[in-house]
Amino acid sequence: MKFTEISKIEKIKKLIDNGNLSEAFTEVCEFMSREPDSPVPHNILGIIYDIQGEKTRAMNHFRAACALDGTYLPSRCNLYLAAGISGKGVMKFYPEECSEEQKDNYIIRYENGVGYIEKEAKNNGK
Repeated sequence: MKFTEISKIEKIKKLIDNGNLSEAFTEVCEFMSREPDSPVPHNILGIIYDIQGEKTRAMNHFRAACALDGTYLPSRCNLYLAAGISGKGVMKFYPEECSEEQKDNYIIRYENGVGYIEKEAKNNGK
């Protein structure tokens, strides 16, 4: 993660922590316009929507972040939290905040046109 991203995340995180969601929203939109291929602003926008109780919008942005970079852990952890897959917890801004359980891989499977999420079995060298 670039230093500019980290400083931008910290600035927006402080705004969110202080309840300045509209100012945080403006900052995220500006960030997104400068870094359109980054998953970071989508993840943060998802956090803002989650705080506002807009779960569907939040999950849409977490999925967008995952689509931009499938290795970006915070968006995947937040998607699992918002969907209720990994229980309750605090939304994540940084990869280090994700627990080992949240780092597990899940697979979306389809059966008869219906999608469901399944936890991927870990291969312990067997």
